[in-house]
Amino acid sequence: MTLARHLIAAAGAGVTALALAACSGAPAVELPDLTSLGLSAVDCAETAQMADVVASPPAGSETACWTGAPDDGFVATADAILALLMEDAGEEGTDATSALCWDDALTETEGSACRAVVVGDLTDGTVVSAVIAVTDPASMTADLPDDATEEQVAEAIAGAPIEVLLFSEPASLVDA
Repeated sequence: MTLARHLIAAAGAGVTALALAACSGAPAVELPDLTSLGLSAVDCAETAQMADVVASPPAGSETACWTGAPDDGFVATADAILALLMEDAGEEGTDATSALCWDDALTETEGSACRAVVVGDLTDGTVVSAVIAVTDPASMTADLPDDATEEQVAEAIAGAPIEVLLFSEPASLVDA
């Protein structure tokens, strides 16, 4: 099972339950720099949500972790990362979020989003993905009513600390 498939399969169990799978081949693209989004690069081992995910990255994969507390919240940050991925991919990029990712989630135990881009084709291309996780979803949702409005949710997630895992793998390994 590929890295993307493991991330998708584990989404319901929470981001911390994610596991990497072995994959081979060298990624054809570089992972983007997220400093323009107000995020800081960190060693994945120093993160709360992503450390176990990338404890031993498979050969041929590329991973990077970022942290921050974006004013617009984790969903808007996920969308901004997707825009960067698409910009970097140029004409060869295809938004594969709906095929490879789960729906954005916010509960008292998990806040996460996923975005994915295929660069090139499914035979010789590369999948570049981002997993965004809220570091403390319980404190973010504690004061939200059960029937929270979109405005209340937006206010609750604004400025919440997040971690971002960027990864790439050969598209031929992704069984969407």
